[in-house]
Amino acid sequence: MTVILAWLTSKIAGPVAMAAAVALAIALAVASIKAAVIEHELRGQLATANASLLLSATNLSTCKANFWTEHDAFMRSQAGVQALQKEGATRTAVANAATAQARIATAALTKREAVIAAIKPTADACTSTFSLLTGGQ
Repeated sequence: MTVILAWLTSKIAGPVAMAAAVALAIALAVASIKAAVIEHELRGQLATANASLLLSATNLSTCKANFWTEHDAFMRSQAGVQALQKEGATRTAVANAATAQARIATAALTKREAVIAAIKPTADACTSTFSLLTGGQ
């Protein structure tokens, strides 16, 4: 029986070992192909991610530039508003001063008009004219 078992083992071991080696080679080939496919997919995803990153960086640079452009425009606008406010305050002060002077002049002229209106003409034209010019004094 030992002889038969030895003979059988010697005849079967070679093909079994060969089959195991082929199966192992096929398994390694399949694993290698799967690894290559996964690596290819990952490289594609990495390339897409890098392209997205580059686009995002470009967009960020554009946004920063736009921000500073808008910021500068806003600051110029604020400066313009402040200048207009200052000019408006100055013009208001000048207008108020002119109005006050006009009121004083109007009051003086109204007083003078009342004085002149109160003067009665006389028969002497020179005296009447003098009274009008001096306001009755």
